[in-house]
Amino acid sequence: MSEDDGAIEELYRRAVIEHSRAPANFREIDDPTGVSEQANELCGDEVKVAVVVEGGAIQDAAFVSRGCALVKASGSIMTRAVSGQSVGDAKQLAKRFVDFINGDLDEFESPGETSALETVRRFPARRSCATLSWEALAEALANADENKE
Repeated sequence: MSEDDGAIEELYRRAVIEHSRAPANFREIDDPTGVSEQANELCGDEVKVAVVVEGGAIQDAAFVSRGCALVKASGSIMTRAVSGQSVGDAKQLAKRFVDFINGDLDEFESPGETSALETVRRFPARRSCATLSWEALAEALANADENKE
């Protein structure tokens, strides 16, 4: 393991611990414009992501989850990363993140704390824990699009 790999793994451990203990936006939204509930049937992790979209941008994003620390940390990091973004940018970010973690994309420019989750790519059994919230976000945004029609 190189020095860079050790630094990345330390960043991952720190981010997962911090975000699982005190997750950002871990709450329900009273009147969301889009919602999605996802579950990992293999391990039992569950997540619900809700968004408020106004004027083509995410005004609020929140989640609640039941499961491992990685699910909670990823949801926390995800809501911070997409708050204030345009719907198109957030959808693109979610797709790129999921594709990168699953090995379908070789490079990914991670915004902010999202880079802390990159190490999960090396652990196939943990990939779904990291991507569950992001997949729920994509569906919640699609539901918000449908609700505005």
